[in-house]
Amino acid sequence: MKKLVTLAIPFLFAAGSAAQAATFDLNVGSDSVAAGVSGGLGVNAGVAGAGTQYELGGVFHSGSGPDFNEGYVGLGVYGDVGLRPAKLKASVGLRGLYLDGNDASGEAVGLGGRLDLMVPPFDRIVWSVYGHYAPDALSFSDVHEYKDFGASVGYQLLRIATIYGGYRNVAVDFKNGGTHTVDNGFHAGVELSFF
Repeated sequence: MKKLVTLAIPFLFAAGSAAQAATFDLNVGSDSVAAGVSGGLGVNAGVAGAGTQYELGGVFHSGSGPDFNEGYVGLGVYGDVGLRPAKLKASVGLRGLYLDGNDASGEAVGLGGRLDLMVPPFDRIVWSVYGHYAPDALSFSDVHEYKDFGASVGYQLLRIATIYGGYRNVAVDFKNGGTHTVDNGFHAGVELSFF
């Protein structure tokens, strides 16, 4: 985890100075908690509704299986897909990961993205799917492969506050320890946007 913090500090200063808005996300499952912050970096190349974004967060799991900690720093692009009259927003990018199991740890670079869909007239209901994958070629130290996939449905109580429930599956293949499904189940959370 120290490696991730060391790598993240310069990135956070750069992101904080350029950020226009931020979203804080916190969710809990039966044996896990995940938290993250993300926001735009103010670079949109003149395209309305599109731009670059940063993300920083982690997943912490402890239960009947092995304890697991994950920290990540990400950079990506986002934009409106143009599926009218629905609002479909997509983001794609890279996520630098530090993964720590009971007896193994390592780093990985995940490729992935997210889709958020709101369909009128129910434009306060948000359907989301996301995924990140790091193959062997982008995994280091004890990590052989990493997968993180999930889906959720939320309701915007306020335009800046969404409550949601969802499902996620996080699996890591350690080189000497085999594949571990470190989080597999339902969670509930809240997402708050600050402008």
